[in-house]
Amino acid sequence: MTRVPSAFHTTTMAFAIFYRGVPIGYSELEHFDDGMGVAIGQFRPTPAYEQLRPVFRRYSEALGETSAHETDEVALQAFQREVAALRLEIRDSDGRVIPTSWVHVYDFEAEGGPDAYEVHAQISDRNAWDAIVSGRRDT
Repeated sequence: MTRVPSAFHTTTMAFAIFYRGVPIGYSELEHFDDGMGVAIGQFRPTPAYEQLRPVFRRYSEALGETSAHETDEVALQAFQREVAALRLEIRDSDGRVIPTSWVHVYDFEAEGGPDAYEVHAQISDRNAWDAIVSGRRDT
């Protein structure tokens, strides 16, 4: 099991997003949508994220510059297939993989500045998620 770098242990609820065993970013996944089973948080990219940035930028490009622009549905579907093929993982600070159906990074840095990143992940095993989250709150 790959451990998350010790610098990642600065908060009580820290998670890393991995691509092929390499952390591409970190998040506290500070929000959870019960109805959809989606964990949401600010995404802090690592230098390794740069190799995937073009993939995630395609999402914002498919949406258009403003809500007045039409969404490019063909580009959006291609993006969704491409992200699914990445098979991103989320791990807690102990290196445990969080079971997810999908993980998506929203990269709006070009439009909103250096903090305009979010990560969303649909949690596929709610019991495992609840156990990990409640364990972090207790420490």
